[in-house]
Amino acid sequence: PKDPREIETTEASGSAFFHSDLGGALLLMQESQWFLESNETADLRRRVESLRPAIGKSLSNLVQRFSILENADAKATNRLFFAAAAYYLTGLWLRDTTAIDRGGYFLDKCLANQRPDGVFLENGGYDSSYQLTSINRAFSIFLHMRPEEKPMSDRLWDAIRKGIERT
Repeated sequence: PKDPREIETTEASGSAFFHSDLGGALLLMQESQWFLESNETADLRRRVESLRPAIGKSLSNLVQRFSILENADAKATNRLFFAAAAYYLTGLWLRDTTAIDRGGYFLDKCLANQRPDGVFLENGGYDSSYQLTSINRAFSIFLHMRPEEKPMSDRLWDAIRKGIERT
C-alpha cells in the first residue's frame, strides 16, 4: 500500500496541473470578444458559467492543499510553475484574491529558483525538458498578468528571456 502522504501529494499535484490548464483556457475564453459576443458560442458560455461554482469549490480544495505543494515541489521549479499558474490563472477567472496571492507566492519561489545564467533549477541542476516546461508555464502566466502587476510581470519577462537564452 502507498503512503497516505504520497497519495495526498500526488492528488494535489494532479489538481494543480489540471487547474493550470483550466485557468488558462477560462481566461482565453473570457478575453475573446468572439466567445463573449457570438451567437455561435451562447450555449457554451452558459455551460462554462454553470461550472463556476464547481470550479470555485475545486480551487478552494487546492488552496487548502497549498502547504502540500509548497513542501513537495520545492526543488522542482517546473512543478512550482504549474502551482503558480493553477492558483493565479484560475483565481483570476474566479476573482479569488486568496488564490491569486498564492499564485504570486509560488511565482516568487519559481523566480528564486532561477540561476543568473537563466537555468530554472530542477533538483539542483539543469534539465532541458523541464527548462522548457517552466518557460511555457511562465509565459502562460505572463500573458494574463494585470497592468497593476507590472513590477512582477517585468521580473517574469526577464526570467523568461534569460531562460530562453539559456536553452
